[in-house]
Amino acid sequence: MLTPGNVTYDLDPPTRATYSSSNPAVATIAADSMLTTVAPGSTDVAVSYLGKSAVAHVLVVPAGNDTIEIISSSLTGDLIVGGTATLSITMSCMLRSTSAGQVTIRIWDSQFPSHLVGSFPSIPVSGTGPQTARVQGSFTVPAGLPSICPIAVLTMSSGKEVGAYDTCRAIH
Repeated sequence: MLTPGNVTYDLDPPTRATYSSSNPAVATIAADSMLTTVAPGSTDVAVSYLGKSAVAHVLVVPAGNDTIEIISSSLTGDLIVGGTATLSITMSCMLRSTSAGQVTIRIWDSQFPSHLVGSFPSIPVSGTGPQTARVQGSFTVPAGLPSICPIAVLTMSSGKEVGAYDTCRAIH
């Protein structure tokens, strides 16, 4: 029951948040937060939500530059709140814009993608041509999440990052 003066907010952030790209010739961002790349270059992507705002710098590189692809992924342990699970991901990396970088795994909350649940130590990669890397680590399953979504991340020495999503997994 509401009385005059009460304010209600939609709990679905895409309907309340606003997004913008400083350089729409490089990337555009829709009202639902879907980023679409247009051409190589850089842009600043801004989001505002209930009086708060944040900006992220995005670098769009030509297709075929640095890449990462998940070859295989395995999870041992039970995904229950407070439980410990071990994730192992084997990936193929291709460095073209630099000769050195590192790979790691980051685990995100599928419901709130900005919430980092955990990350594993990085391992170095260097040289040119395709390389295979395997990252493994354990994490404790936090309360309140419907599922987790691992992402394999290749970070070049320049700071540029390329990611590949793994299968999201439900928490029991």
